[in-house]
Amino acid sequence: MAGVKHPATDPLNALLSFTYTLLMNEVSGCWRARDWSRSWVSAPVDYGRPSLALDIVEAFRHPVADRFVLRW
Repeated sequence: MAGVKHPATDPLNALLSFTYTLLMNEVSGCWRARDWSRSWVSAPVDYGRPSLALDIVEAFRHPVADRFVLRW
């Protein structure tokens, strides 16, 4: 079932999902602040999906989001 989203059922996964969303918004905001959205590099591959920002977030998921949740 592609495209169907289910919210996390337990508090740990819900918190991880929330921190990933915050990190994604931070990265996207940095891209928009630099006005790089018109560049071919940041063009979404899928409609409405900021693919490059998602790729950048992957590099920071463990050192930022996962570590924050585990320490919290």
